[in-house]
Amino acid sequence: MEILAIVVLSFLILLLSAMAAFMVCLLWASFFTRVPFVPFPKALLPEVAKALELNANSKLYDLGCGDGRVLIECYKSQPSAQYVGIEKDIIPMVCAKIKLSKIKKPHTISILRKNFFKQNISDATHIFVYLLPGMMDALLPKLERELVLGTKLVTCDFAFSQKEPARIINFDRPAKSLGKRLLVYKF
Repeated sequence: MEILAIVVLSFLILLLSAMAAFMVCLLWASFFTRVPFVPFPKALLPEVAKALELNANSKLYDLGCGDGRVLIECYKSQPSAQYVGIEKDIIPMVCAKIKLSKIKKPHTISILRKNFFKQNISDATHIFVYLLPGMMDALLPKLERELVLGTKLVTCDFAFSQKEPARIINFDRPAKSLGKRLLVYKF
């Protein structure tokens, strides 16, 4: 009996150690990527949906979708459109999938665990990004290469350094808060 208890205990310790090592690897991958996960301000979600001007034939890509909050808000405003979130990091992607399960994930929303630099987005009619300036500029050549004429892109706070926005929507928010403006681009 003692030997069986020792074997079971050893197995449990080994299993827990493997799970802990796996979690450390996931956390390491999530925290040390080029773009940190910074949740988009909830108060501005309706403003993003309004600025995107989605219709039933729209296909929105959220590049670096994080926990999926922009996709869900846009779905609420236009349920007939198609929505694709692309997120490379596992923890925000799992959060997005949990949020989608709470709203009984509609078939019009999908979350892909991919690198958006390597994902074809040429069928997009709309794009949302919330990225730091360096990443915005690194993304611009891909967007100019892949997007069809008339594709609308909305971003928050950070602009492309080599492209002028078609429209800027400013918000009266405290100086140190995120989400001071939306920039709308046409490709």
